[in-house]
Amino acid sequence: MWNEVLVELKSVSKMGVNEEAQIINDLKATGLKRGLLINFGLSSIELQAICSLEPKCIYSVLICVICG
Repeated sequence: MWNEVLVELKSVSKMGVNEEAQIINDLKATGLKRGLLINFGLSSIELQAICSLEPKCIYSVLICVICG
C-alpha cells in the first residue's frame, strides 16, 4: 500500500524524458519513493507511475476521456 505519493500535474502535448526526469528529481529531493505523473494536455489523460526504488520502474497508462 502506498502511504505517500508525489503527484505532478502537467499539460503538455507529449510527455517525455524531461517530465520523467523532473519527477524523479523531485522524488529524490523529497525522499519519497513513489510518484504519479498526470498529463491533461491531450484529449485523453496520460498517467505514469514512477517508483524511485528501481531505476526502470515506470508504468504508463493512457485513459480515454470523452469530453462533451
